[in-house]
Amino acid sequence: MLWINTYDVPQGYHVFESRSPTGPFVERDVPRMAVNGDIPPGVNNGDHDLFADEDGTGYLVYTDWRRGGDIVVEQLDRRSLSGNGGHVRLGSTAT
Repeated sequence: MLWINTYDVPQGYHVFESRSPTGPFVERDVPRMAVNGDIPPGVNNGDHDLFADEDGTGYLVYTDWRRGGDIVVEQLDRRSLSGNGGHVRLGSTAT
């Protein structure tokens, strides 16, 4: 799974899938996100990292720039192609 940060869709990400780290990659549907997925494109969600828990559950950790740089941890669906709606905010802001 390859997630890239862009500003051309409200969610701020495009997701690609491949069987190999060197490709070829196939773009999947724009992911559904619990935060900022229903507003115009722009600098909404950014600076992200993927995490896989010991049980295989995937998470995307990202910055919500619409909320002053708050950090969001969002659970991904079973294939890590999209958010599943479950998320927490860490309550931090950029200084």
